[in-house]
Amino acid sequence: MSFLISLCIVLFLISIGRNFIKKHSNFCYIITFLISISLIVLTYSGIISNAPSWLKNYILPLFSKSSLATSFFVVVMYTGALKNGSKAIKFLMPIRAQLSIIGCILALTHNIIYGRTHFVTLFTNPKSMSTNMIMASIVSILLILIMLPLMITSFPKVRKKMKAKSWKKLQQLAYPFYGLIYLHVMIIAIPLAKKGITQYIINVLAYSIVFLIYASMRIRKALLKNKVSKKKASSPIFASIIVFALVCVSIFYTPKIDKDIQSSTSLSQKDSSTEDKILNEDSENVDAEVATEIPSSQSVTYVDGTYTGTASGYNGNISIEVTVSNNTISDIKITKYVDDEPFIDEAISGVTENIINSQNTDVDTVSGATFSSKGIINAVKAALINAKG
Repeated sequence: MSFLISLCIVLFLISIGRNFIKKHSNFCYIITFLISISLIVLTYSGIISNAPSWLKNYILPLFSKSSLATSFFVVVMYTGALKNGSKAIKFLMPIRAQLSIIGCILALTHNIIYGRTHFVTLFTNPKSMSTNMIMASIVSILLILIMLPLMITSFPKVRKKMKAKSWKKLQQLAYPFYGLIYLHVMIIAIPLAKKGITQYIINVLAYSIVFLIYASMRIRKALLKNKVSKKKASSPIFASIIVFALVCVSIFYTPKIDKDIQSSTSLSQKDSSTEDKILNEDSENVDAEVATEIPSSQSVTYVDGTYTGTASGYNGNISIEVTVSNNTISDIKITKYVDDEPFIDEAISGVTENIINSQNTDVDTVSGATFSSKGIINAVKAALINAKG
């Protein structure tokens, strides 16, 4: 849903501000950069966790999840697929480079926000990551490696210093770049869409329609340029329809059990114990030997006070505050997280209540929010290490 909203916003901004973007491109870059820096600071400081729900759930994701950046890229890529001489291409082509640079700045914001957790964990503690998040992180790195030279060479001053042939050859990297964007989104969204979560189903279908239509248009344009018959040039359209059909099948008609994703079905007690051990051993914030020594809050003596702990969730680290009073856990507050709202909310309401009621960290995870649940449990364990008397 955020992608469709972002696409509408970008198209509206271009329709009313096309001339402004063309004449004052540097100003637009500065504004975009300042917005990006502000968002990064808010996220890193943790202030964003306490933001109003409407801001946190509907506005900030447009930036942090790269929906706006992708929408700018969509306009850029469609500009190259439009019919030469058309009104649309005449309207968009003069600001194509500017839109590309703005999209790159916003995309870097997304990677900085999520990369501080995912990229670091990928190289230091990959066992704590789900399979699809490992794949998504690797694709993100490839996207950055392609995007940076495309961004730099989009500036007019840089382009003028390059030979036309070299510049054009470099810009052909845009095609695999667009393909990797689609792949990145599908890796993250399809597993969640398969669980029937409406927003992810809409995103998968929307991205698929937009990117597959572009692919068919761009390939058809290239074929016609090479004087291929119109009948043969229509083959990419049929290919796109087949791919879209396969995407739909993967969402609605394939088994919905995947123990590696956040929204997996409940693990057996044996598997849960095994994963708890792995997370405890690998989490950068939980000492393995000590953490496994805390089966219950009543088996040791705790000093009254408020203690903090951090552990890996699904999208990144989860930080908590545990309040200890009279040798019991009286309160657990989640102070920072980057997991999606539907999952973190379920995990918070289920896990924290069970820990307080049982005075034990050996509680069940919440079905549909396994990784967020484990993150909270391990963060509590980390906090209790500091509370031991």
